[in-house]
Amino acid sequence: MVLMVARPHRDTKSGVYYLRERVPADLLASARGTFVTLPVGQTFTRARVGDVVKVSLRTKDNGDAKRLFAVAHAALEMHWEALRQGPRKLNHKEAVALAGEVYRAFTASIEHDPRGPEIWAKVLRDNEAARQGNTGPAALVIGSDERVARAMELRFGPITDAMLSTKGLHVDSESRLRVLAQVARALDEVAGQLRRNAEGDYSPDDNLQRYPSWASADQITVKKASISFDALFEKWLKRKERRKPATVRRWRPIICARLPEFLGHSDARQLTKAQVIGWRDHLLGQGISARTVRTVYIAALSSVYTGWVDDDLLPVNPAKGVRVEVQRKPRERERGFTDEEALSILEAAKHVAVGKRKKKAHAALRWVPWLCAFTGARVNEMTQLRKKDVFQEKGIWVVLITPEAGTVKPDLPRKVPLHDQLIEDGFLDLVVNAGVGPLFYDHDPKRNPTASKSPAANVGRNVAGWVREDVGITDKRVQPNHGWRHRFVTIAREVGMDSEKREYILGHALPGMSEEYGDMRGLHREILKLPKVKA
Repeated sequence: MVLMVARPHRDTKSGVYYLRERVPADLLASARGTFVTLPVGQTFTRARVGDVVKVSLRTKDNGDAKRLFAVAHAALEMHWEALRQGPRKLNHKEAVALAGEVYRAFTASIEHDPRGPEIWAKVLRDNEAARQGNTGPAALVIGSDERVARAMELRFGPITDAMLSTKGLHVDSESRLRVLAQVARALDEVAGQLRRNAEGDYSPDDNLQRYPSWASADQITVKKASISFDALFEKWLKRKERRKPATVRRWRPIICARLPEFLGHSDARQLTKAQVIGWRDHLLGQGISARTVRTVYIAALSSVYTGWVDDDLLPVNPAKGVRVEVQRKPRERERGFTDEEALSILEAAKHVAVGKRKKKAHAALRWVPWLCAFTGARVNEMTQLRKKDVFQEKGIWVVLITPEAGTVKPDLPRKVPLHDQLIEDGFLDLVVNAGVGPLFYDHDPKRNPTASKSPAANVGRNVAGWVREDVGITDKRVQPNHGWRHRFVTIAREVGMDSEKREYILGHALPGMSEEYGDMRGLHREILKLPKVKA
């Protein structure tokens, strides 16, 4: 299966970009032959729905195309969702309110330069001709009622559909006719007001008083005070006593900077599901992997909204139900290191020269691969080890992997016995001679806690870079640090390690398993089942 990422389609002959998307399978039968109106820049385009929807973005510039596409695609997704929910019935007040949106949009955009009054006089005449059925092709229709209906549709239908589209509304035929009639009246008032403006009359607009605000059940929250994305994030931060520093560092710029930059505003109340869909497609269009968009961007957004919704401060979570399809790539090899790769790394680590490296940077290259190989730990669980995290318990040397030191999954501490080879090769000498604090990096009390990467993570990246560049493990199908974790599982199975103890050592929570495994001697026996490495 190939993952189809929504993005602008470039016509090879003209160079013009298009929105070209297949109709969802569940809507194909009901939607085929209908029309959809989509925003393209400052205008709207009406397109017939077939097996696909195709709309010109009217640009040959790739950057402009991506921005225009994101908005149009979000509107199309909102249209599909409205179709799934079925047509909505609007009351009279809602129809007038929607016409008011048309009135305000036209007058606000044109009043500063309304051109000549004769233009607006002609608009009024053309509007009246449509009401009489005496305009364009409609004049040829037989039957007065049919002729008027056709003329009104040609004159006011596109604007009506554009307004409904901007609100994500799919309405029944009766409601649409009600809105169309109100839009026709509003456009008369638009022409009258702009004619007065063209004649130099900018006195207060009395027409505005008659239009109620558009406040459907879906948009009622707009009346409330705005909530910044910063406030949204801070509430998420405080709802739990302790958040993982790595998660905070990664999510904060997403919620507080990248999303507001995309939206053009910082009001979390205004965010809609359609906009989240547009953001999702924008991120995919930027080359961010579908897995990252799903597990980082959308997950972060959904999580930070949860607290506000739970406390009834916001009505809905706009990220809820926004899906990102992730393709499972075919596995071409095991994700753990081969025997040859593992031996190459461990030999290189054992004989790595200090050179110009700092003492702790050298220590990381010397010991982190070995620690990962014999504990199955995640690399940052080892790079964040402190002197006090290595000690004896019941006569057995252990490493304490704890959230107190940094990021740990699933946020629970565990003690892992050290394999005899680590002790025989001198790891404890490093610990004994180390100062208080981290073993593999220097503690900086002035470090910014919101920095994008923790010191332990930076050490892990340095080790990974060394494995790739110096040792020469360049196969992208195996991760330069995480490959140890997969290899640990493979070897543990081969030597018959107890599965429950193995899962505890790895930091996998099992039902009924305590946070602390009391049988340290039993864990040590399982660890010693791992064969020593002749390096």
